[in-house]
Amino acid sequence: MNIWDDDLEPFVDERSFGSGRKRLLSFDGQLGASVWEIAPGKTQIPYHFQHVQEELLLVLRGRPVLRTPDGERALAEGDVAHFPTGPTGAHALRNDSDEPVRVLWISTLATAEIAELSG
Repeated sequence: MNIWDDDLEPFVDERSFGSGRKRLLSFDGQLGASVWEIAPGKTQIPYHFQHVQEELLLVLRGRPVLRTPDGERALAEGDVAHFPTGPTGAHALRNDSDEPVRVLWISTLATAEIAELSG
């Protein structure tokens, strides 16, 4: 598999949300990785946090806007962000540009997960 291939499957395509993804890896059910692409003018998925899975984000292409409990900030290609479990790890990515944004998500995996939408 290659992070630059364009064989992503639509994940969300409605209203303000528009993203596609491709699952890359899953190691013994412990660690996973997926490439996501966020459409221009769209948000990846709603603002949320996980109760079980930690996540790590790597920006591959573009300048997404990251929303966290600390506010919003623009990310650049190569930026990395960590999201712990619980409300302190709440996050959402938005693409305010005219070009697609591509990111790599790496996360711990669990047999059951609860993702909670936040304000």
